[in-house]
Amino acid sequence: MLETDSSCGDTVDILRLSSQNIKEGDLLTVSVDIRNVGKRTGKEVVQVYVSDILASIPKAVKELKGFSKIELAPGKTKSVEIELKDSDFSHYVEHLGKFAVESGEFQILVGSSSRDIRLRESVVCCRRRQGTLDNAPLAADLVERRSSCR
Repeated sequence: MLETDSSCGDTVDILRLSSQNIKEGDLLTVSVDIRNVGKRTGKEVVQVYVSDILASIPKAVKELKGFSKIELAPGKTKSVEIELKDSDFSHYVEHLGKFAVESGEFQILVGSSSRDIRLRESVVCCRRRQGTLDNAPLAADLVERRSSCR
């Protein structure tokens, strides 16, 4: 349950993703239903984070990629949609001199803050275009990660 204050509570009911597998150029829509189970109107900030499960280079465990502030009357439900694009799954790769996306599993995390994650769902990114990190020299342990996209 996402708490807005002591007199009003919002509950995240359902997390839906537009796809479980995303390819180059795809948009991923993250949909969350929020319900006010309190007795007063409440406000909440729904935050969406992305976590790369097996990144080849050190990076943040989770990164904020989108948010939406909503207000709900008591007993009401609202569906919140946040779109993620390619750049939301990328990180800067020094030897390529640009941002790139690795193939593999990512977790989509939803909560009211980075310390209050209430829902999570996995997606698989498959990249095969030249210039993505998958075509750059990789450590041997990432070969298995890349093969999951074939």
